[in-house]
Amino acid sequence: MTKDPKVKRVLINVDNEPSRDTAWPVRDIESARPPQASNGPKKSGKGLIWKVLLSVVGGLAVVACGIASATIRRSDAFGVQRVPVPNRLIMSPEHQLMIESIPFGNETALLDKFIRAPRTGIAERLNHWTIDNIGGEELARDGEIKRLYPQVFEAIEEARKGSVAVLEATKNRCTQSCDSPMPVRVNATQEAKDVIGAVLYDMGVDESKIESQIEPVFDNLLSEMGTSRESFAQRETYTSPDTNEIDFKLKLTKNPCHLESVVGECIQYILVKQTPEGIQRDRDDNRPATYAATVHPVISLIGDKYPIIIITNNIEDPIKHPMLFKHIITHEVDHYTGSPDIFYTGIDRAILNNTQGDDDKKTYLKKCEELRADMPDIIKNSPDSMQPAAGLFFDTHGRDDPDMGMLDKKDKLEKLLASNDTTWDAFIKTSTDFKTMGMHCDYLQEQESALLISDVLDGLGM
Repeated sequence: MTKDPKVKRVLINVDNEPSRDTAWPVRDIESARPPQASNGPKKSGKGLIWKVLLSVVGGLAVVACGIASATIRRSDAFGVQRVPVPNRLIMSPEHQLMIESIPFGNETALLDKFIRAPRTGIAERLNHWTIDNIGGEELARDGEIKRLYPQVFEAIEEARKGSVAVLEATKNRCTQSCDSPMPVRVNATQEAKDVIGAVLYDMGVDESKIESQIEPVFDNLLSEMGTSRESFAQRETYTSPDTNEIDFKLKLTKNPCHLESVVGECIQYILVKQTPEGIQRDRDDNRPATYAATVHPVISLIGDKYPIIIITNNIEDPIKHPMLFKHIITHEVDHYTGSPDIFYTGIDRAILNNTQGDDDKKTYLKKCEELRADMPDIIKNSPDSMQPAAGLFFDTHGRDDPDMGMLDKKDKLEKLLASNDTTWDAFIKTSTDFKTMGMHCDYLQEQESALLISDVLDGLGM
């Protein structure tokens, strides 16, 4: 792919990205039309920009990181037999009217609004790009979900409260600060400017003018945030400057945006229906269909709302399994600390395909015990889009060999994770799904121990 120096802030490090001729067809965000093949330079550029941003801004290989859904995969890992879900959610007439009233085609009005209020503009653009990336159509948000889909809303809330309990237990268990052992370092100023450039480019601003417009828009962003360039530049991680990782995640999970009493950072619920095109994208990328996703963690540097995008196609599966839904919420919140998905644990398949009659908690604990031994299959069946993250982890903890191909890296990483305890420990503290399982397994084991002690005391009449 040819790099244009005039948009170097936008198209960064895309050597591993598919060419414009082979990249997925994508939705036209302004018109909300279905995916179409590229037929011109501008359309190609605009179609690719969200994928570039989602893939490389911040150094994370995968951003729309939903947990894998219940799928039975063939040995080639491309064919998927999906669990049939009756009565799919349908967009309400009220929400359809609201969506149709948004002036997608009025680029001038959108651009003017963004330049004057970039904080809101960036947040909404990240939402659009992420939903577009999974081929989704928004159904409802926050209180609208509560009104239109009360059962779904109740399940999300119960999962969030369960996640709070797990995170609080994790914090209480910590003997030190609970900071991430390997925090993701960021250049906050550069990341904000990169995403500003991406939004301007996506809105159709002449490429030759983007560079000159980034600085004044960045100043407007800082003004909205009430911060200075100096203070903003001191941000080193995606977590808030006054919190460590565990406190940051607790702050979010304790504050859903739908509560009127919430002030500051909060979790936003967005309900999305995945289109047939989105499902096909999952197949093409060797991804299982997602239950949930989050926008790029760059929003942690500038925003107050942290979207968790719930996919409705398979929503009834996690609703029937609260243990799984709690895992999903904890997993998605973790992405806002900058943690990537390197591989998925497969806990969803273990719970949903359980034929032993075990309850979900027992299945979860059993999966924890078998996780390391399962890594060969986990690596073999991993989505193609996770390869850059897996390669980066190998280069950091294995051997940085520029001549080594991805298949060799995955093979050597598999052997390292099986034989090297230091590498394994670093891996489970780095990869989101594995971090999530570690916290939930510790919590479940504590609960089991407490029940055992309670039973003993009851037996003694105490």
